[in-house]
Amino acid sequence: MLAFTLFSFWLGARAEIGIASTGREVDFNTLGYVVGCFVSIWMLYLFLRADRQARSTLRYNDWPGIGARALIGWLTLCSWLGGALHLWFWAQDLTRP
Repeated sequence: MLAFTLFSFWLGARAEIGIASTGREVDFNTLGYVVGCFVSIWMLYLFLRADRQARSTLRYNDWPGIGARALIGWLTLCSWLGGALHLWFWAQDLTRP
């Protein structure tokens, strides 16, 4: 999700996909916002649910160094912040004369 959110920053100035076709960068900022702010949270939920099920088997082996839960938490936070930036740019681009 983080990769898609960052990729849509790069792609936003180069293409338009027709969701709210205005001739501006609104489309990819909309997608980046939805993926960064909502889909990343849903993926965090799915990961934590699967992680909890794996830990209940008593054969769970976490990664050495940084744990998987900590890593996914940071990735989700970065995706959410990227989505918030997309929302900012979306509003700025939409309200431009």
